Amino acid sequence: MLYDEAHKGSVSSARFDPAILALVDDAHILRATAAANWVGSWYRNTFDEPDGYPLTGVLARIAAVPRHRAAVTGALLSGLNDFEGLGAIFKDPRLGKDFDGERFILEAFSQGENEPYLPTAQSLWFPVHEHYAADGAFAVRLLAAGHAYLALMCATELHPPHPSMRNVLKRLTDHANPSIAGQAKSALTRMSR
Repeated sequence: MLYDEAHKGSVSSARFDPAILALVDDAHILRATAAANWVGSWYRNTFDEPDGYPLTGVLARIAAVPRHRAAVTGALLSGLNDFEGLGAIFKDPRLGKDFDGERFILEAFSQGENEPYLPTAQSLWFPVHEHYAADGAFAVRLLAAGHAYLALMCATELHPPHPSMRNVLKRLTDHANPSIAGQAKSALTRMSR
C-alpha cells in the first residue's frame, strides 16, 4: 500500500505521517524500504517541511537506521528523486549549504554494501556509482571505508574510465578478490588505449 501510494501520486495530497517514518526501523526489509520510499515521495511532491521533520533530519535518521541501512537509504532516495540522480538531491535547497552528501553516502554504506534486489526501490549503489563516476577522490574514500566493489563500480561506470580513477584502479589491481582485481586491470587497459 505504501509503495502504491508513493507511485500513484496520492502521497502529494497526504499529510506527513511520523508513524510511516517510524517504519524505516522495521525488521522486515520490505516494510522498511516501502516506508522509506513513501517518505521520499512525500518530500519530492511537496516543499513543505513538517514541524520536527526537516529533510536534513530525515536523511540523518535514514542513514542511521539499525538494519538494512543501504537498502532503506536507496528506497528513500528513489522516492525522493524519482531517478533523477544524486546531483538533484544534493542541490535541494532544503538541505542547506552544510549538508555533506559524501558523508551521508558513506554512513549509509557503513553496514555494508550488499543490498538485496527490491522490486519497490532502486538500490543505493546505482545512483552512487553514476554520480561519482568522475570523482576519483570519493572513490578513494570508498576504498578507505572498505567498499572496494563500490569503488570499482564508480571507476568503471564511464568507458573509458575518467582520468581521476587511474589511481583507484591501480590500487584495485592488487585487491584480494580476483574478480575486482581483474576488472580493475581491464579498465586500466582501456584507459591506456
